[in-house]
Amino acid sequence: MLTDVRRTGPDTIEAFTGWRGIGFVDPMTVTTWEPPYRCVVRHEGRVVRGWAAFEVEPAPGGARLVWTEWLALGTLGELGFALTKPFWAWFLRLSLRRFPAYVSSRGTSAAPSRGTT
Repeated sequence: MLTDVRRTGPDTIEAFTGWRGIGFVDPMTVTTWEPPYRCVVRHEGRVVRGWAAFEVEPAPGGARLVWTEWLALGTLGELGFALTKPFWAWFLRLSLRRFPAYVSSRGTSAAPSRGTT
């Protein structure tokens, strides 16, 4: 897997995105937790800053995951993203294909201990 997530506190998580030890750490605070429908996090790292929301909506035959990011990348980050956009598109598709198995394997154990903050 290219991203590993671990819980670091009651309302904090940390994601490492990379391959073979090369990558970056993305510390986040869970600001809203409404299982099983909604989770909002604040990215607080040096590489990624901003907000993300993960929302599960009913869909025909199952459910739909809506993953939204509002990021502050700065000028250098915007340029870097533009140059690497094909890689990130591939990476996100791969992550989303693997996400259902990750969730199934974790059950509710990955949940923060408090409700909406």
